[in-house]
Amino acid sequence: MVKFGADISSHQTSYQKIINDNEFVIVKVTQGVNYTNPLSTAQSALAEKLKKKVGYYHFMEAGVDAIAQAKYFLEQVGSDAKKDGYLLVLDYEADGESTTGKSFTGNEPKVFMDYVYKQTGKRMVLYTMGSWAGGAGRFNWSDINKDYGLWLAAYPYGDSRAWQRAQTDWAIAQYGGYWGKNVFMHQYTSSPYDRNVLLGDWNKYANKVVTKTTTATKTATKRAVSVPKSDVDKFRSFGVVKWNRKNFKANLVEKKNGIWQAISYELAANGKKSYTWLNNGVPLSVVTRTNNKDQSHFNSGDTFRFEKDEMPIVAYDNASNGIKVRPAGNGSLDFWVDATVAWKA
Repeated sequence: MVKFGADISSHQTSYQKIINDNEFVIVKVTQGVNYTNPLSTAQSALAEKLKKKVGYYHFMEAGVDAIAQAKYFLEQVGSDAKKDGYLLVLDYEADGESTTGKSFTGNEPKVFMDYVYKQTGKRMVLYTMGSWAGGAGRFNWSDINKDYGLWLAAYPYGDSRAWQRAQTDWAIAQYGGYWGKNVFMHQYTSSPYDRNVLLGDWNKYANKVVTKTTTATKTATKRAVSVPKSDVDKFRSFGVVKWNRKNFKANLVEKKNGIWQAISYELAANGKKSYTWLNNGVPLSVVTRTNNKDQSHFNSGDTFRFEKDEMPIVAYDNASNGIKVRPAGNGSLDFWVDATVAWKA
């Protein structure tokens, strides 16, 4: 038997009837790294008082560090984030680009949701509109569709008529190709408010993942004397990275967000072609070209070293084996590098 629910934000100042009329409520808590819904506490408290299932969502902004947004979201949700029964959702949609005037890369959901999973033990649900869920010629969800659920927003009729199974079947057929059985929820109309139908087991994503431990694993764990530190954890003891004038290859050079930057596959992911300009772009203003004395023309294939041989580390992420370094200034030039490569420098 399907269940019906609503998602609400500060726009729903008269939210009492909405909550009362639904079986579950998903409350907007945060947006970017500076906004918290002032009604979120009251909205979720009423839902709990009325014994409704409760979820929390974060509205992602383009061009703002995904991990910083994830940390902000978890801070504002508080202890409920780690409690079973509370659903955690990432809202990823076109308005997140228009809010900042920047574009999403498609990598942000994995970075955000992997971080939340590491902190809470819960798999999140991704909310997005139909065209984006289907890829829209921009996105490939094969890196997250097996681990995370989809909350699909697609309105077959565009009006307030009651839900019919045919509406959801159409939406999944049109846009759910990446997700298969992980289409978890369908938002079928926004009139008179955002209305949704739950298609799966709420607890699949609202509860922490239970991992099976074999007898052999338990025995091995008991016998283990110590666990070697990861390269990320090694850096936590120092707080800085020293480059020792090491040279790196600029595999790509482009102007992004008004700044000329380079991507080094080695720095970004230990040689793998896994990067985003937002996270891994190295500003050319903080490096010296080493294969040619002419610093005015920097091209793909050139080599460089950092002008500042020692940099403070401002963030750590074990999940991606990354450390975020600050080459200069107040943080606008910060970028992420592979901790193993930095440790071996």
